Amino acid sequence: MKNFKGENISDEATLEQVKKVFLTANTSKKEFLSYDKYEKRELLETLLWNLEIKDKKIANIRFKMPYQLLANTPKNCDSATLFGDRDSNPDRLDQNQVSYH
Repeated sequence: MKNFKGENISDEATLEQVKKVFLTANTSKKEFLSYDKYEKRELLETLLWNLEIKDKKIANIRFKMPYQLLANTPKNCDSATLFGDRDSNPDRLDQNQVSYH
């Protein structure tokens, strides 16, 4: 497997990256509340592309990838909701082709 720079990486390294993204996303609220202002800024720089504040409230927020994908995913959804009519094995001949359009 290769990373975005074209360098070879192991499956284990990829799984560790995915694990880190999920753990960061799941613990960020709790960590943010306990951090000082410098740590909060660092966490926000990790997660966000853009944050707009109006009248001391968040007006607009845009996450960096892959956190934006997680933010757009409905809570408590199953794989059918996430992947629609796609089969877990895309090489199967009877897979519904509508999902490709």
